[in-house]
Amino acid sequence: MILLGILLAGLGLAMIVARDFMWSLTEMGNSFAGRQSERTELWEAGQILSAIVLLLVGVGVICASINQSQEAARQDADATVMTIETVDRLEAVFAESLDEWQTLERRQVVQVQPSTLGIRADGIFYGRCLSNDFFLFVLNFEESYRDFAYAPERSPDFCKPDSVILSIENSYGGGWYEIFTVAPTHAFITRTPVPTPTATVTRTPAPPRTPTATPPRGIR
Repeated sequence: MILLGILLAGLGLAMIVARDFMWSLTEMGNSFAGRQSERTELWEAGQILSAIVLLLVGVGVICASINQSQEAARQDADATVMTIETVDRLEAVFAESLDEWQTLERRQVVQVQPSTLGIRADGIFYGRCLSNDFFLFVLNFEESYRDFAYAPERSPDFCKPDSVILSIENSYGGGWYEIFTVAPTHAFITRTPVPTPTATVTRTPAPPRTPTATPPRGIR
């Protein structure tokens, strides 16, 4: 947008300073169109008026572009500061727990209730991935409403539960990442189906039969 403003302002300035050159261009255009050219006061006035309009529009576009760039830079700076503060908050919350959680040795996923740590989040999951590296995921964390991951050994896009799909938005050092997950919360926990027990039929043995006495023949 700034380049467009410069072009418009430059054209307007040329129409004022180099009017003879602009007339030569007009004359050339009329010649190709088969029209006669006459440099009148009306043409001079039109040149000046057009030049002023182009100058004003060009300067306006340049100023608007600069203001927009400054506002975008300010918003990016504010967002960066807010995210760094969020990461500092995460580090403070999980500092003590991480030492204990990283003693986990085998590949599995453990879910932690956010209320036990005194924070608000949709889910907290930690464990070890296929490469046996540690990971921690915090979903929809407090007022940031964003997802974060702690993966000190391998980036979370390579160390995560198998059913989770994510992308890394930013890396903040120290193993902390801002991520975007497209998998539901329950996808972090892989549940092994429990086999349905087979019903066992218990047979009760029949009581022994008592032989029936047969009366001797001839006796009725």
